[in-house]
Amino acid sequence: MKFYGGFILSILIFIINCLGELKNPYPDLFFLYYNYFNTYNNFQNTNSAKNNQLKGIIDTSFGINGTTIIDFGGVDYARGFLIHNNKIIIVGDNSSDFAIVKLLSNGDFDTSFGTSGSGKITHDLVIGITSYNDYAIDITKAIDGNYIISGTNSNSTRNVLVVKINASTGNLDTSFGPGGGS
Repeated sequence: MKFYGGFILSILIFIINCLGELKNPYPDLFFLYYNYFNTYNNFQNTNSAKNNQLKGIIDTSFGINGTTIIDFGGVDYARGFLIHNNKIIIVGDNSSDFAIVKLLSNGDFDTSFGTSGSGKITHDLVIGITSYNDYAIDITKAIDGNYIISGTNSNSTRNVLVVKINASTGNLDTSFGPGGGS
């Protein structure tokens, strides 16, 4: 029995050592969870925000005490995000429509984006003549610098939805597919 225990222990040590060699292909995403953006290049300073974030300390300079609350008025879900040009773009839904918000690196709303300078916008994607509940799931940057958002809806066939929005305003790019989406 001791032989098996030692054998299993050596395999576990081998696996742990192998896992230690893996590299995170998206190191910048780690810092979003700790609200870190402003001191990315200040890694050598032992008192830097980056080193504090690695310790799990919330960056209180982000938003209000490290938190930004986004309310579209209803049941809101965040489902995906993108960091582009030092801005944070979050997509999800407000129970019925695609919901998109754009934050500055300090957690404030980007007032040049969205409806009436709010930093947020919703899109109701009508299929035919029917409006379903729309759920934005993921976002990526398009080649032209705008954003492509994918999602689905509450239709019984669960349509795949793809839209392209203007990176500056959040408005649908009507040159992409029928009416800005497919």
